[in-house]
Amino acid sequence: MFGRTWEREGVSEVKSIAMGNCVLTNVPVAIADLSGMNPERSAAATGSHISDSKAMAHLNGVLGAREMLKFGMIMDCTRQMLYISPNGATSAASQSLANFLVTRGFTRIPMRVNANDHFDVEGALNGHATRFIVDTGSANTLIDTQVAVKSGTGVTALAGYGAGGAGGLVEGVNRTGVKELAIGNFKLANAEVVVAHVSGEVLLSKSATESNAGVLGQDYLSTNFAVMDMGGRALYLRRPDSR
Repeated sequence: MFGRTWEREGVSEVKSIAMGNCVLTNVPVAIADLSGMNPERSAAATGSHISDSKAMAHLNGVLGAREMLKFGMIMDCTRQMLYISPNGATSAASQSLANFLVTRGFTRIPMRVNANDHFDVEGALNGHATRFIVDTGSANTLIDTQVAVKSGTGVTALAGYGAGGAGGLVEGVNRTGVKELAIGNFKLANAEVVVAHVSGEVLLSKSATESNAGVLGQDYLSTNFAVMDMGGRALYLRRPDSR
């Protein structure tokens, strides 16, 4: 989350990957040391860490954007369900989903795949236009410290609070309230977020068209009934009190 690691990666092809009752065949994969995804910790939860991680299932890898796009995967963040189309993404399926969700009070936010192969969306912090990486693997919405300050967001330090990326505990972070957090046309008032230094490589800060403020995490995705249509490149959100 906070930056790249400079280790060599291998490439290979896996004959089959099973997800529930769906099997993908001949899948190109990268091979790397992901031992940091399964740290042995027994301490209480801190930041984006989850307490009692020993009780969690062992993770063997990451499902990437390539397969998500290819098979038109749809993710229901609240119900923790992943839907896969064996025949691949179709515009008809995405349009049908859009009609179904919009008539039920959802707001559609276009997604794109950025230069780092992450899904991101347009947004704003206190009216300052930016973009956010959509990351279901992050427990918290996280904003870069410099971006937060430039948007007029105050920062309150919390001692002992931490945030974890792929390599485990990275650094101490802060928490703050944003007067208005906009995700496309979907606006959240007085949103609480985590603030920390995020690598410029993740923020893509050298590119005006690619730069982002940080990560939109599972905290606001799950509480706002997020549905991600990977094939249609769209994020749908609905307020908890909306019917």
